[in-house]
Amino acid sequence: MDSAQAALASSLTAQFYEHEAASFSATRQQGWQGWELLLPYIAPLAKTRAAQGVPLRLIDLGCGNLRFETWLKGKLPQEAAFEALGVDRCLPLMAEGMGLEGVRTASFDLASLGPLPVEWQGNFDVAVCFGLIHHLPLASQRHALIERLSSLLAPGGVAAVACWRFMDDGRLSTKAQQVTLEARKRWPELVDSFGPKDWLLGWQGSTEVVRFCHHVDEEELDSLMGPVQERARFFADGSSGTLNRYVVFEPWLCTQA
Repeated sequence: MDSAQAALASSLTAQFYEHEAASFSATRQQGWQGWELLLPYIAPLAKTRAAQGVPLRLIDLGCGNLRFETWLKGKLPQEAAFEALGVDRCLPLMAEGMGLEGVRTASFDLASLGPLPVEWQGNFDVAVCFGLIHHLPLASQRHALIERLSSLLAPGGVAAVACWRFMDDGRLSTKAQQVTLEARKRWPELVDSFGPKDWLLGWQGSTEVVRFCHHVDEEELDSLMGPVQERARFFADGSSGTLNRYVVFEPWLCTQA
């Protein structure tokens, strides 16, 4: 896939979320099982910050309707406060979750390879990314996402990413194959450029709008995690308990200099 085809794939995904923001948000109100498994890494940081008299600082790349922030607010120790920055390019989807105290939002296209704002660098205790990496068409974009998460952390901070293993689920795999085959009639050059882990998915039985989805398998995940220090890797979510593959990580000290 070249840059022009990647741009088309990202554009289709953007149009999908713009068009389906309300219906998508309506099905995305509950916390994920995997988030519970992240609390042992986040709660101690929140307690430390509370003892220092300052809030936990969180950034969420691909925040969607801010449901992680809503969920986390009810899970942190009572004495802990947090300030969160939700980052997404879909304004209608972010608007679905607006109004939560201590949470602000910023519009940014995370498929672009441009630098993140300087004021974000090294400024957060926790950096998370859920439901985004599979929407990035190019390997360079996926590697850049992990590097960005790492760069956002203050000393002692921790990051977490979740990779959607949709092709390991029989129902989703069948849908992806069917939708991608049908989409080839509309975007033949794009679909013909796909690698073996690139697919398109519709929404609630409709293929009027589609989203690009890349299946990050274990081999690719190993490569993505090369520049960072892993603290945990686990499966969670869905009826199988394996729908998402999570990694908790922190930067290599001094970037191994």
